[in-house]
Formats: sequence, structure tokens, C-alpha cells
Amino acid sequence: MKKFISAITSVATLASAMAVAAPAAVNALEDSKTIYLSTVTDSYNAGSSEITVTADDLKNGDKTIRCGLFLQSGAKSEVVCIQALWGVKGSDSTSVSVATIDGASGADIINPYFSKEQSFKNSKGETWSSKCLPFFAGELEEDEFDPEAGTLYSAKGNMVALTLENEVYPSGEKIDNKFVSFVWSSAHGDKNWLGATSDEFPAYYFDVVISKNAKAGDYVIDFYDFYTDDKGLLPCTLLGSTQSQYEYTKIAQAATGEGLLNMKPMTVHVTNGENPQPTEEPTKEQPTKEQPTQGGDVPGDGCVFTFDKDIYEVDASEKDASAVLKVMLDTHGQLVSGVDIAVAIEGELMESVAKVYDDCPDANATYTSNTLTNYVASGKDASTFV
Repeated sequence: MKKFISAITSVATLASAMAVAAPAAVNALEDSKTIYLSTVTDSYNAGSSEITVTADDLKNGDKTIRCGLFLQSGAKSEVVCIQALWGVKGSDSTSVSVATIDGASGADIINPYFSKEQSFKNSKGETWSSKCLPFFAGELEEDEFDPEAGTLYSAKGNMVALTLENEVYPSGEKIDNKFVSFVWSSAHGDKNWLGATSDEFPAYYFDVVISKNAKAGDYVIDFYDFYTDDKGLLPCTLLGSTQSQYEYTKIAQAATGEGLLNMKPMTVHVTNGENPQPTEEPTKEQPTKEQPTQGGDVPGDGCVFTFDKDIYEVDASEKDASAVLKVMLDTHGQLVSGVDIAVAIEGELMESVAKVYDDCPDANATYTSNTLTNYVASGKDASTFV
């Protein structure tokens, strides 16, 4: 007996092309969003944007402080993507630096972090135990097969982070100090905030490391805000929106009418009396760098997702029969920094489909978010990224 899967009527696809860097032909967004950097408390909430480190703190060696990136957008938001770069700006990176948590790279951060299960609680009174760190986008559900197992937690969305340094971008911008490159995307958006609001838990965790030989002074950890490409289309820090072709940015807001993105830094005050204050150098007037001109109208009505077939044939007489559904993306020439897809099973398929994989074991392949950062990190030429 054979069954047929209709890609049109039975499988509903919710797909978002994240961070489409093109001017929008609709009304401007009416509000703004804020991302900020802060220490993380023992309850995994935002702590302070000001850190003071004394000589006593450094007497036993380097000091590492757990910090986080937070998205401040309230209980409701259309944000489905975060792309951000941040690091110590304009300072000696041997004194203070940033890094991904415990050197984690890629999507490692969402894997079990603790050796034993920890107890957690959110402001809604929900409790759970897990070996994983709590993230802002997460889901709590009961184990339907084992009611005694308690509440299960899982992070939502695709998350990738890297620690980089000495990076040069096609736009000519260069970052010498260590910095964190982070991307998160989810087709669900605010459907699964773990807390009551988006910033009850961090969107990402990172470490601030103060060297035992750090010079006294103030060190600002801030977001970078420049175009990564030479066409003025791809800001390095932005929020993607469910509204087609819309982003929250800072650098492009005035030119495109996109939503304004506020970016709040954090400061490390090193008051080490054993080390002299760094000598103040005369302020030099920096030449104004002209940003690339925003691109013009892009043909097409936006990104279009299609299946490679209208009907998929499955031999139901075979044990664990499966079908590989290929989803095609036509960007109509637009530059896209990430894609997230959720597949929903509807109709009669709900009775016969046992599992929808987020990877593809039959094709021996897995899905990865092809962001500009990952593209360049893999050794490819950023100018060829589409």
C-alpha cells in the first residue's frame, strides 16, 4: 500500500527569510527594540551593566565574569532573528576581553552544560530541572510518555556563536580585538519566551575575562554597528522581523525607515591600585568614513519557499517508511543572512506521520543556518555570499 503526501494541502510550511537587507515598500515600523549587555545573576536574570574589579579581585589570577546578551521587547514581539557582534572597543585587549561561554562554538551552547541537573524557576511560577542553561526562547512541557519525569525544558530556535578576532569585512571594516559573533533565529518568535518577557533570561551567555595584569581604567564592551558588505545592505547587528523585508537596525534606520534598534553597552571599571592609569593620548580627529549607499529597489515580492514536488510517494508497507521533502528558496536577488523553517503536519497525515526530523538522516545531511558570519568563518569569500 502506498500513501501520498501532498506538499500543497497536507504539509504547511512556516518559513521566514531572516534579515533580508532590502528597502521595504510598506509603512515604517512604529516602535523600537533594545538589546543590551549585562552581568547574569544567580537566578539567570540581568544583573548590572557596570562591573568594578579591584586589586583584591585579581590577586589570585584572571577573573572571569558571566554575562549575557538580552533582548528587551516585552511580552509580545515580532522578533524572530538576532544577529550581533560585540566586544571591547578601543582598549588594550590584553587587559579585558570577551569570549563565548567556556570557549563554546557553533551551536554547542544549547547542549547540556551542567554535569548534574539544576533547578530553575521563572517569574510565572513555573519550575523545572535541566542540565541545560535557560535561554530567553524556550519551551516547558510535560513528558507524555513518562508523567513522573516532570517538566521538560528545551531551547527554541537555531543558535550559533563564535569568538573571533582580527577580522576584515568586505566593507573595509576591521575588528582587531576578540569579539563575539552571534546569530539566533526561530520561526516561532515570541511564541516561546521562557519567562514572562523576552529579557527575563539571556538570549546568549558570554564571558568577560579581566587579566590579572589589567591596567586600571574603564573598558567599554559594546555592539559593533557597521555594514559588513560593500553595498550597504547588511548591518552586522540587527533584529529580524516577521514583517516581510523588515528589520530593526541602528545604522540603516534613517535611510530605510526600518525599526530603530537601541544598543546598550556595559562597562568594566578596573581600579587596580598596583597598576598605573594608562596615559591619556591627545584626541585625534578621525576622518568621517562615508557609509556605502543603500541599495535600490529589489525585484520581486520577497522570498518565496516552494517544495521540489507537489506529491511525495511513500511505501507504507515498509517499516519506518519516510520521505525527504526538499524546500527551495528563491530570494529574487535579495541578500539573506539566515533562514528558519518550521513544518507543520496537518489533515490525515497527523495519524500516520510519527516524526518530523529537523535534520535529514535519509540524505545523510543536516541543516545549518547559512549566515554571513558562518559563511566567512568557513573560509569562503564574503563577496560571494547570497
